[in-house]
Amino acid sequence: MTEIHKEYAWAFSLEPTKLTRLIDIVHERLADHPPSLAHDSFAVFQKGDRLDKQSDVSQVLAIENLKKRKIQRVLIQCSGVSPEESESQRQVTVDFAGPRTVQGQPSRTARAIRLSVQSEDAAWVTRTFSEVEEQVERTRQNYTPPILILMAVLLCLLIVLSLKLPWIPLGIQGSTFDWPMWLREQNMERVKTIIGNDKHIISDDERREVETMQLRNVIAYEALRASPPARELKRYWVLIAPSSFVVICAGLLAVFCYPRAVFLWGDEIARNSAMQRFRTTLWGLIIAIIVGGGVANLFFQGIMN
Repeated sequence: MTEIHKEYAWAFSLEPTKLTRLIDIVHERLADHPPSLAHDSFAVFQKGDRLDKQSDVSQVLAIENLKKRKIQRVLIQCSGVSPEESESQRQVTVDFAGPRTVQGQPSRTARAIRLSVQSEDAAWVTRTFSEVEEQVERTRQNYTPPILILMAVLLCLLIVLSLKLPWIPLGIQGSTFDWPMWLREQNMERVKTIIGNDKHIISDDERREVETMQLRNVIAYEALRASPPARELKRYWVLIAPSSFVVICAGLLAVFCYPRAVFLWGDEIARNSAMQRFRTTLWGLIIAIIVGGGVANLFFQGIMN
């Protein structure tokens, strides 16, 4: 007995036309060995541990696919048996959203499309597997580009926030390393006047004046750390508020808008249409926030400087 087995971990959307075409292809291949009787078996797993077994694809497509009894898995087994045979000699199994094999064991959470073709005729197995695999690939949903774009947006957002929102409040003009000896730029003119030339030695009064300036800068620094001015708080919110909204939209997209398995008949048609509209809206909001936020930030910087 020759068998080819393969698993596909990609997301998929199984529509009635694609399911019907898949069954037709299997029946055509089973008819390669006449006389042969095709026997179909469908196991439909629904939400709430409900199992519905059918023998015809039309019966499967007639399932309402309600929200409370949403279809989560469809196992298809098609076999060809000659009248003189007591057991099936040719069998095609397609398991949509079946348990994925992880380290040789079926996973409880990971799901995949599992395709298996077996027969004593090796050439038939190869041809049938190739044609059925082509139909399975038509159900694939390629979510990689939008997911990569979403990750890039979040990464860029993280970089911008790390650059624009340092641990030291924005109102402080530079960090401690930008203030040599805790003297600001506006203090340097007075220091140059006190020092005079290279031969001048500062007096005690001049030394105390410089130390006073340093201590004032330390106090001002600590005051800004404890309570940033209103202007700086506005600059925080100009970045934090839209960034938080983008993160929320990204989370909603990742959780609700890129389903791994969709069985597109019954009530699922309306649910899927609503999900696609919701996905389009979220992407529109993300783009609008990024573009509008960039323009608003430039405008804010222009009027505040």
